[in-house]
Amino acid sequence: MRTYRRYEGGGVCWEAVFGRRRIFGFEGGTGYCEVLFGWKRVFSCSGRQAFYVELLGDDVTGDGKPNLVLRQWLGSAAGDSRYLVCELDGSRVREIGVIGGLLDVAWRDVNGDGVPDVAGRDGAHRYFMGGSHAGSPRPLVVLTYDSARGGFRLDREAMSRRPLSESEFRQLSVKYKEDIRGCAGARPPGEFVDTLFELIYSGNGEQAWRLLEASWPEGDRGGRDEVRRSIEGSLRRSRFCGAIAEWNEERNWGN
Repeated sequence: MRTYRRYEGGGVCWEAVFGRRRIFGFEGGTGYCEVLFGWKRVFSCSGRQAFYVELLGDDVTGDGKPNLVLRQWLGSAAGDSRYLVCELDGSRVREIGVIGGLLDVAWRDVNGDGVPDVAGRDGAHRYFMGGSHAGSPRPLVVLTYDSARGGFRLDREAMSRRPLSESEFRQLSVKYKEDIRGCAGARPPGEFVDTLFELIYSGNGEQAWRLLEASWPEGDRGGRDEVRRSIEGSLRRSRFCGAIAEWNEERNWGN
């Protein structure tokens, strides 16, 4: 693969070459990308923002065929992007999946099957309970390609973590109770919130709610319930809400 960039018509052009395929893109007032096989256009896409080549030639589905992954920046300072995954089969280019809702995405083999997975942070929980974007929870999400159903699915095995031991649970609940008392009615501590989300996103949702109950100071049931409602509301905004809810056998926020 080789790439180059040049300035043209008030924007930036780029090109990537893979075998007989040339992937051409333009960054200007809008984004545009096309794939040529020889000199024949076999695929194109456009949007309000620019496209970039994320991966070219890697097999991200495990079927032995090379893939093209295009990243489209969505214009936010937080770095929101969507990923268009295509299969390269001779002269044909076929779209097989679109991935969005993740920050800090890395394509790497997480589950050990030799095929790159999608590992990123769920961007749905920004500004949680009035906090900053940087200080909001960003639980890990791992996606892998499901050849039987098509598309990228939550990889529970890669995301699964053991629950807290009873000793760990007690130590954390004591620590967090003191931390929460120190907040004096303000937003709960970031470490505490991060732990709750991490438990939920690793299949330990029931333990997350028990930890919330055990850590919250006595006599402030209203504050505890507000935190739970805020977490459930934030989870409903996630693109992965249905899969996370099913994993944790939740019905209240999985609709």
